[in-house]
Amino acid sequence: EGVATVILNRPDAYNAIDEDMLDRLPVILGELAADPAVRCVAITGTGDRAFCAGGDISSLGDAEVPDIDALIDRLESWAQASVLLHEMPKPTVAIVNGTAAGAGMSLALACDLRIASDPTRVIGFDDSAIVLGKADAVIIDLANPSKPKIVSRLERKEIGKIEDAVAVNGRVFLIGDRGLQLLDTKLRNVVESVDIKPKERVARMGRFLIATGDESLQVVDTTPLTVAVGRSARNQGAAAPEL
Repeated sequence: EGVATVILNRPDAYNAIDEDMLDRLPVILGELAADPAVRCVAITGTGDRAFCAGGDISSLGDAEVPDIDALIDRLESWAQASVLLHEMPKPTVAIVNGTAAGAGMSLALACDLRIASDPTRVIGFDDSAIVLGKADAVIIDLANPSKPKIVSRLERKEIGKIEDAVAVNGRVFLIGDRGLQLLDTKLRNVVESVDIKPKERVARMGRFLIATGDESLQVVDTTPLTVAVGRSARNQGAAAPEL
């Protein structure tokens, strides 16, 4: 009771986010955040092939040279949904029922808890993935929430590729190339000491660990208010609809 489930419902397209979903998802998440009857928000995809294959690039238009301003607007909308999930004032759960790629990966990472289907699917960004700095900020914040300067120093308007798989404290995270440039010396040393090829794409890895630590597991035993207060403090220090 009190659990609202957002379903990404485009199974024929691996639940890729098209224009309609892109417009509706931030609105729905905002409504759920404000609804006092909703105690927890879950997000999943239809079927067992994919959680979300990312943004449907075909929805950006057929022009050989796209309108750059329009493209940036759409990319910002993709990032907005992840930010809304990350800042949701109540527990969030991603039920990863298949492949999560690109924007789908951002949605999964933005939630407090991720539950993956068995067997674990390939999860990550492929060679063509394009994200905004704001999406990078969510990922970096989850990887190392105790270092707010990493997030605040990001150039939010800069477009870059997610290219590196790095491990921090035994967990694997995705970090954009711009994000890597902004990491401090201590964290950079941790990254460089990990036995992972620096340009190996996570989309080509057979397995990806999706966990943010004990805090996520405590959600099930903690009241939404306590979780919300804890997340709010962290964010300040760092930062059933069907689609």
